[in-house]
Amino acid sequence: MTGRARLPGGEQRKASQKRSRPAAPIAAAPTLRAGDRVGWLRHTGIVQRVVGDQADVRQDGRDTLWRLPVAELTRLVG
Repeated sequence: MTGRARLPGGEQRKASQKRSRPAAPIAAAPTLRAGDRVGWLRHTGIVQRVVGDQADVRQDGRDTLWRLPVAELTRLVG
């Protein structure tokens, strides 16, 4: 191979495909467990349970339970 960009079958690529780059890696959603402190928007709370891509979060200072997408939550240290 002399450095030419070719498809796996051996044929040459189209001109528009020659300078393409691989896709950027996708950021994984954080792994959360019950008891983790999390923040979302301007609120904070404690994770009660995680089911699939949803988490039940009890808001700090209130008796409010929120069901939020895990991707929206940020784990807090402390």
